[in-house]
Amino acid sequence: MSTTDPVAERRRREAARRGSPTTAVGLVVTGALTAIGAGLVAASLLAFASIGDFTEAPLFPWPALGLALGIPALVAGSIVHSGLARRFTGRALEYPVVGPLTTQLLGAAVGAWVGWLAPVAGPPGGVWWLVPVGLTVLALLALVTGIRGRLGKRAARASLAAQLATGRVTAGEVTAIPEIGPDSGGLLGEIVVRFVDDAGTDRWVQRLGQWRRHELPKTGDTVAVLFDPAAPGDTKRIWIGPADSRTVEDFSRWTL
Repeated sequence: MSTTDPVAERRRREAARRGSPTTAVGLVVTGALTAIGAGLVAASLLAFASIGDFTEAPLFPWPALGLALGIPALVAGSIVHSGLARRFTGRALEYPVVGPLTTQLLGAAVGAWVGWLAPVAGPPGGVWWLVPVGLTVLALLALVTGIRGRLGKRAARASLAAQLATGRVTAGEVTAIPEIGPDSGGLLGEIVVRFVDDAGTDRWVQRLGQWRRHELPKTGDTVAVLFDPAAPGDTKRIWIGPADSRTVEDFSRWTL
């Protein structure tokens, strides 16, 4: 029998890994690997398009080599990068700078320009120029969207901090939450929680959230609810967290 709370110990280990320099280095390396892999794939495909317009084959089959190296780098880099990001931030689908999709698009855009401007057999004809242009536009859109999303999350955390200073924390009951299979590592889904406001009125709130397997609540479990006692019906000012939640970090654990 252990004398240490396993849940508290797991949270301590996760907190210690969050923001670690080693993980940060791994994120940089795998992000670069992802971008390089995407660039090699894009450049190789544009090079193959140029070969089709000419009768002379290249002296060295680097487009085939680029695909052989680029695809594994792209896939492995993206997977490992996502795992390291979850360890670094402590949350699924959250990245400290940009996500793998943005990195892939940026790398692919650079590679496509290289493949179109400096091909092995001359510029490809037709409308192939649309490939680097289109990838560049998509990369910029992904970058802008990512920046806006991070600014939105920063504003949400600031709002949560203000709410903690003036709001009320009470106990709530989970009335509905999806069940997960035995092989699932967690849940991205919707939770419904009932709580009682200061006037004694029962209220229900629905939230989309994310949970790891070891912290996933079940129907009937008690959770913490932070709400504005002056406006208990304002769902934008209601936050849900584990039963012992008291800090910004606690109430943001389950939010997307």
